[in-house]
Amino acid sequence: MLKNIILQQINILKILKIIQIVMKTIDKKQSTIDPMALAREYKNFDDYLDLADSQIKLANIVFKRRKEMVWTQDKLAEEIKTTQRIISNIESGDVNVGMGLLRRLVKVLMLSNEDLGVIFDSCVIIQFNNNSVSDYQFPSFSNIPSLVSIKNNNK
Repeated sequence: MLKNIILQQINILKILKIIQIVMKTIDKKQSTIDPMALAREYKNFDDYLDLADSQIKLANIVFKRRKEMVWTQDKLAEEIKTTQRIISNIESGDVNVGMGLLRRLVKVLMLSNEDLGVIFDSCVIIQFNNNSVSDYQFPSFSNIPSLVSIKNNNK
């Protein structure tokens, strides 16, 4: 009986030694692999990266604005006619928000055009020449690299 226990302990020590060697090998291999370089080899990587970037920015803005309004996720969900789980997913960056939901978020959270410009990484500046409207920023849903100024000469 004692002999069997000693053999089991020796086998356990051998297994632990093998695991230790394997872990060291994995660590060495992982330190030489650049995950971003591997990911860029995939055809749609840049599209996924842009989408993930926008989702994270939206998550931060929604969370921050909800906290400023001292609302729970349930309260925000009720206001925009969705579920608390969807709000949680948005704030975690885990959901691709559709236009209808985005419009309701913008309206209820009173997101500014500047907020939308941050989310989508661009905006178009439109300037009107009348007494009631000065400078407006509208979100650009295509990545326009420069700012555009448009003057309305109609009086």
